[in-house]
Amino acid sequence: MKQFDFEKDYSTIYMKSLNILGYLLLGFAIGIITYKFKLGEPINWMHIAPLFIFGLVFTLFPLFSKLPTFKVNDQGFFFKNHKVHKLERKTISWDKVSSIQVKKDHLSIEKTAGPKEEINLPNYSKKQVNDLKSYLKEISFQKDVNYLE
Repeated sequence: MKQFDFEKDYSTIYMKSLNILGYLLLGFAIGIITYKFKLGEPINWMHIAPLFIFGLVFTLFPLFSKLPTFKVNDQGFFFKNHKVHKLERKTISWDKVSSIQVKKDHLSIEKTAGPKEEINLPNYSKKQVNDLKSYLKEISFQKDVNYLE
């Protein structure tokens, strides 16, 4: 079966608004600098620097937020950087999974032995979640794993 990749959706209004906010802050900072320069007044860098820094951060935010991803295929689940505080990779094979469930904002995996895993989904759209649910239904049927609605 084909591999399912779940990555952040940058077409959401949340991501677009952060990107637009970054461009607005950068434009505002550059506008203040040019206005003050044309008037010959001294530029107060304590006010300009935070605008410029936040503008860059919000403009480049999609690049920074691309870290968490996960993939599902015939071998199992492959998670990359799914925790906020540390960068890590994790693999869960299908023979260790007893049941799976997609909840509102996370994926719940019950293992045959050990604790239950709850993986937060990256920023997503409804279409991505529906695709994930249908993919997991198909593959859980093939692998004899319970899929909980």
